[in-house]
Amino acid sequence: MRITLLLLAFTACAVAQPGTCGGLSSVTETNALVYPPLAKAAFVDGLVILLATFKTSGEVEKIVVVEGPPMLVPSATAYVQGLRANEYTGQRTCGMVVEYRGRHVACGEALGNDIFARADAQHVSLEAGLMPICDAAATVKRKRRFLIF
Repeated sequence: MRITLLLLAFTACAVAQPGTCGGLSSVTETNALVYPPLAKAAFVDGLVILLATFKTSGEVEKIVVVEGPPMLVPSATAYVQGLRANEYTGQRTCGMVVEYRGRHVACGEALGNDIFARADAQHVSLEAGLMPICDAAATVKRKRRFLIF
């Protein structure tokens, strides 16, 4: 009896986890994802997790911020607001994850272009070179008091 209940519970959990959110099969972007310059300068990176409610036509109706660094939330919200999903029979609310990754750059090295990657319809990442803090080494002249030292 216990084995049957365990098997039934495991099967229910396996079936209850679909690959994507309620028929979300394709997403097109109308806004580019931008790493905020102020966040780059402050070395802020991390995940922004949002809940986006899509209309039947595929347009975003409402966005709720679940969590994320406050400096990155406006950029992620603007990006998700510009998404357009495939048409569907009903309204759906999907979790969207936007990851900002900062790449530390050495002094004198070029920052390079931002690298955008989409893992699937609900997960995107943006990697950008962070502004380096460069300080020329201070040169200190020692006074020679003796010939040996």
